[in-house]
Amino acid sequence: MLNLDELHFVPHSSFQSLFEQQEVKELWAFLKTPNNLIRIDAALYLGKSPLEVITPNLLTLYIFSDDVDKSLKDRYKKICGAFIKAIANELGYSQNQSRIKLKAGTVARPQLFSTSTTYSKKAC
Repeated sequence: MLNLDELHFVPHSSFQSLFEQQEVKELWAFLKTPNNLIRIDAALYLGKSPLEVITPNLLTLYIFSDDVDKSLKDRYKKICGAFIKAIANELGYSQNQSRIKLKAGTVARPQLFSTSTTYSKKAC
C-alpha cells in the first residue's frame, strides 16, 4: 500500500491557484484517507473508474454540493481527476487513452461525473 506521507501532488500550472485553496487541500487529504485509497486501488485493479467508485464519498463534501457555483464545481471535479491520476500513477497504473461514459445518476445512486478515465497496470 502507499506511504501516505510520501504521496505528493504537484499541480499543473492551470491548477496552481486552485490548489492553493483550503477546500482543495482538504479534498487531496480526503482522497488519501485509507478508506478512499482502498476503494481507488480496488477500482483500478478491477479496471473500473476510481471516480465512479468514490463518488458517494465525494458527494458528502461541501465543494460538490448544489450550493457551489457550477463552474467552480467543474474545476473541483477536474482537479479531483488529476488527484486520482497521481494516485493511480503512484500505485503503478497508467491512464488509458479513451474515456468511458458513466451510467446516469439516479436519486438512489447519484452520479457526479458523466465520463471518466480508466487505468491499466504498467508493464514491468
